Amino acid sequence: MSGRRRAGVIVLVACAILLILIGLFLTGRFPQEPLRRAIESRLQKGLGAGSSVGAVRIVPGRLQIELRDLVLVGPTYKLVMPRAYVVARMDFVLGRSLAFRVVQAESPLLTLRPSPTASPRKPLLSQPLTIDRIEMTGGVIEYQGTAEVGTLTLRGVDARGSIGQGTMEIALDGGAWRRGAPLELGPGHGLLRVSSDLDITIDALDMKTARSTLHTSGRLGILGMLA
Repeated sequence: MSGRRRAGVIVLVACAILLILIGLFLTGRFPQEPLRRAIESRLQKGLGAGSSVGAVRIVPGRLQIELRDLVLVGPTYKLVMPRAYVVARMDFVLGRSLAFRVVQAESPLLTLRPSPTASPRKPLLSQPLTIDRIEMTGGVIEYQGTAEVGTLTLRGVDARGSIGQGTMEIALDGGAWRRGAPLELGPGHGLLRVSSDLDITIDALDMKTARSTLHTSGRLGILGMLA
């Protein structure tokens, strides 16, 4: 075999290997641990140092991320997701913002605590959060208030909508408000608006009790920054 022909064969083999490696990378068939650490670091910087990711499966070509044992921790909240599916935007990859096209989660648990100060000393998020489409099913929300406020637990929470723009529709199976004698809550339905810095406004929220229907609306405030 001539030297020129041998060089051509080497180039073809190298190109084939390169194409195979690119294909494996784009379809997520490669070691995931380095990217898990990178995602965890991004979440810790953007949301809170206590945030963690148990395991991931990533398809970089589509910016799709499947997360296991996701824990997001801030100064007044903790969100635990056993399993979540995310489609990120390039701004998230480049570190510019917490921007996602899709976020889907099963059985999330959100725990809220009151702020120790009357107003937050700094924003909860170091970067704006935007989610074009969010879907959460079977969730639990628990607000652990002061002795005067009590503890509010909402169960069977489903949420669909967006964060940063538009609205979010929620439905829930029931719950309880414990401040002295507990008040049992029945099914409820509401419409919220959540800004990119997690400032929540309730457009309408209706919940049933044993004897009546409760209705509320208005600005709730920054996530977790409640009395």
